[in-house]
Amino acid sequence: MKNAYAKDYYNDFLKGLPTDYKSARWFSSKATRLDYEQTLRVLKYALGSQTFEDVLEIGPGDGVWTDLLIPRTERLTLLDQSVEMLNRAKDRLKDNKKISFVLSDFLAYSTEQKYDLIFAIRCFEYFEDKDVAIKKMIDLLNPGGKLVLITKNPEHIKMAEVQKQELHKGQISKLEMLDLLSDNGFTDTEVLSATWRLKARYFPMRILFQAMHKLHVFTKGTFKLPVLTRLLSESYLYVSEKK
Repeated sequence: MKNAYAKDYYNDFLKGLPTDYKSARWFSSKATRLDYEQTLRVLKYALGSQTFEDVLEIGPGDGVWTDLLIPRTERLTLLDQSVEMLNRAKDRLKDNKKISFVLSDFLAYSTEQKYDLIFAIRCFEYFEDKDVAIKKMIDLLNPGGKLVLITKNPEHIKMAEVQKQELHKGQISKLEMLDLLSDNGFTDTEVLSATWRLKARYFPMRILFQAMHKLHVFTKGTFKLPVLTRLLSESYLYVSEKK
């Protein structure tokens, strides 16, 4: 998939969207609300109580996760290639003076700035050249800088249906991602299931997977089900550091 396809897709989608993106994406059904709650849980875990001077958020959408970063940083750059998405983020966050907004494809982004945290939530699958993207991320980090990244799991039991869509063809497996990170200078990588579900439209399944996900995060990923964790993880959280 080409980066430009994702940009055009979201620009076109948002032009006809009568509500805010956060509501449409995360609160349109009980299943997507479950995704939101689980993602929020792992991101809070990943960030902990740390604070950062300079943060880069790649693909922030309308700033749905940006609220987690605002109290943790002195300066925050939001970078998105979709003008429609970035404008929505600007409208929602325009009164916050610590935020700057950059319209750019990440792979074309040029800056002398170095960051203490790079935050990329559910956008990595859109990059055409993932090796170049990871190299750029580590180059933009200060020594000891942190990467927090969530991306879809192509091995999820229902993901074959999703991958029929052009937008979701660029997914990368956990093993491939771990190799990519270690080969490019990241270390101490931690992986957790960001979203864990199946048949989430049914109330008992939502209760089950919510409970299992809470236990998974509480135990820092120690609690898992052999084979099933890989098949039921819709996406993974990767937390890593620059050597």
